[in-house]
Amino acid sequence: MILDPVIEYLQTWKDYKEGDERVPMLIKTYMIVRNREELKNWRFGPGKQRGKSKEPMYCAFAATPFSSNDWFILRLVKESNNKFAIGFCPDYGIQENSSAENQPFTDRRKVIRSALKAIENSNKVLLKSAPFPQSAPRPHAFKGFETKFTMPENAEKLAQKFIDIVLEWEKLFSRII
Repeated sequence: MILDPVIEYLQTWKDYKEGDERVPMLIKTYMIVRNREELKNWRFGPGKQRGKSKEPMYCAFAATPFSSNDWFILRLVKESNNKFAIGFCPDYGIQENSSAENQPFTDRRKVIRSALKAIENSNKVLLKSAPFPQSAPRPHAFKGFETKFTMPENAEKLAQKFIDIVLEWEKLFSRII
């Protein structure tokens, strides 16, 4: 039997203290999200890792309705054992050398960040229930634009939160990318 690549990836987290307790919840959340009608035409994949590192970046899985390499992610907040983040990563996982002269992926993320700020400042009620995504001044290749929150009590609530946010953010980022 061929194992789903996301589940296979999450099972490797059992060796890392930051992820081991939450792995069963993340697998169940992924299965709920993956089977939801609202996301039936979306692509799914495991989280990406930095370079050749074996240590995970703690992105559980990625999902996208876009044909590009722009993905929504669900990740653990490594510094806290009860926090998660939902993010949108343009050019997901492509990290340029900060000293490189030409940085097209970083520049694109900065343009998206500026557009988000302009939209947020001009139309605070655009998103019905999802928070506006936030980022560092130089958006991260593995975190992107995100919102952090306390871990819900079960996988069903985590899956619903992911679905609610990404469906609203899909409309928002479709205007920008």
